[in-house]
Amino acid sequence: MMVHACSYSPGYGPESVIRTSVAFTERVNREWVYRTYQGFLTDEEFVAILDNGKDLYFHADDLRERLPKYAAYRAEREEEQMAEYQAAMQKYFDEQENAA
Repeated sequence: MMVHACSYSPGYGPESVIRTSVAFTERVNREWVYRTYQGFLTDEEFVAILDNGKDLYFHADDLRERLPKYAAYRAEREEEQMAEYQAAMQKYFDEQENAA
């Protein structure tokens, strides 16, 4: 398995347009990489990919070690998000009940 940040050409045009395009793409890429690989990559690996442009390669043994931890992390995050959602919905229904 290989993990890397996006590759792109910012294109042609005025410098301000290129700068804006680069800033937008950098943000989208960082958010996507963090959302996708949080719980799988270490902080140092995020720096290597996002700040230093490195490609990371993982062998089968690496995946056998990391994937169970990743699955547990994702399950925990999903539970936290569901609890936040349920709390928000309960708050909404309580507010609706109190307004009536």
